[in-house]
Amino acid sequence: MSDSTKKALANALNDVLEKKPLDKITITDLTDACGVNRQTFYYHFHDIYELVEWMYLGAANYAIGQNKTYTNWQDGMLSMCNMMLENKSFILRTYHSRAKDHLEEILVDLSYELLMNVVKEYSANYSISLENAKFIANFYKYAFAGVILEWVKNEMKGDPKTMIKRVGKLMKGTFLDAVKKFDVTDDDFKSY
Repeated sequence: MSDSTKKALANALNDVLEKKPLDKITITDLTDACGVNRQTFYYHFHDIYELVEWMYLGAANYAIGQNKTYTNWQDGMLSMCNMMLENKSFILRTYHSRAKDHLEEILVDLSYELLMNVVKEYSANYSISLENAKFIANFYKYAFAGVILEWVKNEMKGDPKTMIKRVGKLMKGTFLDAVKKFDVTDDDFKSY
């Protein structure tokens, strides 16, 4: 019942978004649209923005799936961008609202998770601290998320496949280079 109620509220939000901007939608609009009471909404979500975040996270995690390694991260990012295109109206309507921060935070967090997997993969043959691995992933996460956010800001114009290929071209070899630079056996790093 819980997942079906959340999905019903998500569908209601999608429907109401066609008629009203997100910042003008009320809990009552959603509960009336899917035939539940306000308490049911609050049982699942604190506010509409938490519902939007749940929708973003569910769709993004589904789209990325297991594509979180160096060899397939581009597939995961492309799948996420294609999912965003399929839901373009929802993404743009929520992006141009107070929910924008949620989208940005989710993209940054997903980028970090993906990049951390890649850094760990490369770190297997090197002596690098977890702190430095996190630093590398944190450094690159803003670039990854920023490229996608810029694409959304520009109304999702342009082919996401081309965008992801460009990111891939820029990133080729940089993860390994970064890991090598933070290898504790590297004398240059020790001198700092």
